[in-house]
Amino acid sequence: MNNVALDVAIGLTFVYLLYSLLATTIKELIATIFSFRSKMLERGLQQMLDGNNVEIHWWDRLFHRMRGSKSQPMEKQKLIKGFFATSIVNHPIYKRSGRALTKKPSYLNASTFSDILVDKFHTNKSIPVLLKDVKQELDNKLASHEINQDLHSILNMYIQQANGDVQRFRWLVENWFNDMMDRVSGWYKRQANWILLLIGFVMALIFNASTIDIVNRLSIDKNARDALVQNASDYLKNHVKISDSATTNSRNSKDSIQFMADARSKIRQIDNLYNEEIANNNSIVGAGWPDVRDPSDSLKKGNLNFKVIRQVLSKTFSSPRKWLGFLITALAISLGAPFWFDLLNKFINLRVSGKKPDDDSGPAPTKKTQLNQVPDTSAIG
Repeated sequence: MNNVALDVAIGLTFVYLLYSLLATTIKELIATIFSFRSKMLERGLQQMLDGNNVEIHWWDRLFHRMRGSKSQPMEKQKLIKGFFATSIVNHPIYKRSGRALTKKPSYLNASTFSDILVDKFHTNKSIPVLLKDVKQELDNKLASHEINQDLHSILNMYIQQANGDVQRFRWLVENWFNDMMDRVSGWYKRQANWILLLIGFVMALIFNASTIDIVNRLSIDKNARDALVQNASDYLKNHVKISDSATTNSRNSKDSIQFMADARSKIRQIDNLYNEEIANNNSIVGAGWPDVRDPSDSLKKGNLNFKVIRQVLSKTFSSPRKWLGFLITALAISLGAPFWFDLLNKFINLRVSGKKPDDDSGPAPTKKTQLNQVPDTSAIG
């Protein structure tokens, strides 16, 4: 089926898919460098155990350092040091669950959490754990303000429900932990979407990739349209599925992988994706900036022509239509690669199902057959 609108949709979806893959890889590199997952895990434990959400931001640390190393701890630092979650994070088992370099895990098993929690309330290590002793230590920590009233009430409720069975108490705590981690996964995914939106907007500017311009180019240029559709078809033949790294990697990441090796791997993925896929398809849809080098003087050949640069930037960024195109591109990228991969599959299948057979070796229809033939409307759309 030679449908211009469908081919434009396929080309645009394929461009969005490639941009989303690149943005996701960049986002994963940023998450690796700045340990977003481990920080999100600590934030979840803090919310779970202390019911607070106080964070020390980079500007807090900067102002603290500017005041000097002998300055008193910030109020936020005093508060965070008083959180019960801090004692969980500083537990040897928790530290050993992380990378060798950062010492902070991005994922924690429910059974590991229950081991740490029970250990924090098991003071007499010479005897097996008894819930009555856990209950006593729970009351002691409340009296000494090491835990708050809410945490005391929650754990006391689980102790009563366990009815003296330590394993059942662990099971109840693990279920509580898993419920909280589901919420943390949602927090991380929302954070990832905002980061993808920001990266997408920066990419739209760098590539000069305005959705409006791309659609106009594909609508009038049949060669560009056919080339992009062919590239999209070839891409799907070589790729079966794309997973959502914003959710799966947060739980399945291997903390034993060295930090620098992981970062180098992401950089290689970014380089390969751009050179092998994006650069070629950008040229097809006309994305990118015009050549602003100055060829007029052989001595200055290759130098930037700043007059041309000013003219290009002025013409580009003074157009509301251009900004709208950039914004649409950024919003599309923030939807993620799995969304565009699935949509591209559907578009390609629709296009293939509407094609006529290349080889029709059957007998030619008679005049009567032609008059009574019912057209196939299943692929019309």
